[in-house]
Amino acid sequence: MNANGRLASIMSEGGAAMHLMTTTTYPLSSAAQAGKKFVEVAKSPLPDFLNRLAMYTEYGGKGITAYGIYEVEAGHEDEGIKALVKLITNFYDIPGYETAIRVVLTVEEALPMIGLEL
Repeated sequence: MNANGRLASIMSEGGAAMHLMTTTTYPLSSAAQAGKKFVEVAKSPLPDFLNRLAMYTEYGGKGITAYGIYEVEAGHEDEGIKALVKLITNFYDIPGYETAIRVVLTVEEALPMIGLEL
């Protein structure tokens, strides 16, 4: 089992929602195409078990970096990851588009794993 699988297993055992973070990059020459695609894709609702908490973008270097924070309801981790990957496939035709999905923990979730708490 990979690191994301282990984290998903830990999170589902605790009954807490799992958080996913997407990091996406694309060159400035693809910014308008990526923006139009986002507006188009955002019109379709996400499954009930997958919630978009926030989207951020930054400009610099060779282009645009976008970050998405998603919450997957406990018990729907596999479905949530698959739904997010399916959403991301809408962007594959954008030149220079690259993306990664990471399981992330809040500080309150992570600290007890090392015997600490706030």
